[in-house]
Amino acid sequence: MWWRARRPKAGPRRDRALALVTLAAIVLSLAACHGFAASRLAYPDAISHLLIARRVVDSPTP
Repeated sequence: MWWRARRPKAGPRRDRALALVTLAAIVLSLAACHGFAASRLAYPDAISHLLIARRVVDSPTP
C-alpha cells in the first residue's frame, strides 16, 4: 500500500545542512533580540526618565 511505503532517510549531508541552517537561525534571532533590547534605551534621556520614575515610586510619599 502506498501509505505504508517507507521513505528514504535523509543522508548525512542533508542533516548537516539542516543543522547549519538551524544554528544560523538561532544565532540571528538571538542577535536580533539583543539589538532590540538595547535599542529601547537608545534615547539620551531614557535612562534619566527611568531614574526619576524609580525615585517617585520608591519615595515614602509618592
